[in-house]
Amino acid sequence: MIYRISHSIIYTPDDGSIKLISDDPSYFSTGEITLAPTANRLLSLLIAHHGSILQRDELLEQVWDAHGLKASNNSLNQYVSMLRRNFADLGIEEVVIVTIPTVGFMFSKDIDVTIESSLPIEPSTAEIAAPEIITDTGEALSTAAPQSKAVVKNKWQKFIIIALVFLTIANGIYYFLSVTPPPSFESRYLVGKIDSCPVYSFYHTDRTNRDKLLALANDSLKNSDLSCRLGSDIYLKVGDSALQGKKAMIFVTICEQINDDKYSSCHSNYTN
Repeated sequence: MIYRISHSIIYTPDDGSIKLISDDPSYFSTGEITLAPTANRLLSLLIAHHGSILQRDELLEQVWDAHGLKASNNSLNQYVSMLRRNFADLGIEEVVIVTIPTVGFMFSKDIDVTIESSLPIEPSTAEIAAPEIITDTGEALSTAAPQSKAVVKNKWQKFIIIALVFLTIANGIYYFLSVTPPPSFESRYLVGKIDSCPVYSFYHTDRTNRDKLLALANDSLKNSDLSCRLGSDIYLKVGDSALQGKKAMIFVTICEQINDDKYSSCHSNYTN
């Protein structure tokens, strides 16, 4: 299976390659990154559930545990950061992998993803064979024209591309080793209650804005047909402009609690 991401990137899970496609017909790829096996499994799982939230435990189990590797939230955070950096290096400015606080991650539904059956054919001067002339002695003489300056230019372009790929990989390794992983769970602040469910925000909110946050959470739940259930917690994250009545990102999720720091499942609504 092959994915086209944001119209300009081809991702092939079979070999873990991410290629930037050029509009210039003289060559196919202007940059290519080959992912490590763990990063490839993580990206493949996220993109297969494009626009859906995957919980941390599910990602750790399928990407690490199922392959006999030691799983940790720190490793997950580092690999997500590295994948974001890879896509940024290939020119995607938007956040490709969205963090859903205390829950997990999602391959952004705002990024266009399509499935293709095969890779576009890379143009190559070797695809067309030059005809041959057979002499009386049986010797074959090629009628191919001498190598042109354009072919030499393409060779230099490929050399530059390879050099850039190596620099990108080295940069990614340095970033992976130096990045400080974020905490697995962020601080939460009680905003109020909707029915019997406590509503939490991930940042401190003054008393004057708490009613606005509760109203935004209530509206989002109604629009998504979600409702409070006994033993559940509600988490809310909104863009700053939403408090001024402007259009902004609103994320609300209802999680069924097993104990103080673990949930069995979450049902979410994400609008932008």
